[in-house]
Amino acid sequence: MKKTTVVFLLWPFVLAAQPAMQGGENNAADTVYSVVDVPARFPGGMKRLFSYLDSVKVYPADMLEQKKEGKVYVKFVIDREGKVTQPKVIKSLCPSADKEALRIIKQMPRWEPARQGGEPVASYYTLPVTFAIKSP
Repeated sequence: MKKTTVVFLLWPFVLAAQPAMQGGENNAADTVYSVVDVPARFPGGMKRLFSYLDSVKVYPADMLEQKKEGKVYVKFVIDREGKVTQPKVIKSLCPSADKEALRIIKQMPRWEPARQGGEPVASYYTLPVTFAIKSP
């Protein structure tokens, strides 16, 4: 009788643990790498990346009025298909600059994904978005 009671009391814990153990099997496909054999690459390279950023960036009006310049650092994930996901400001300049930096990061075209062991993998990437007033 005591054994039966113990089994019934422990059974919910055994069932609750099952999904957690099964989820661990897929972690390799869901891993986001910080260090990789070949880093992710914007189509055309770094020069094209910064050219792209300059072409789509809209300087926030409040920053122009205050003549404010600086950089916003955004960390994001480039997934196995090269899509930019999970952008997050890790070093802020001001709310309007942060908002603009996130906007342009979210609309970036697909990248060439990072490679680890010859296979495409998701990886983190940190990018500075520079706000500098251009003189006429």
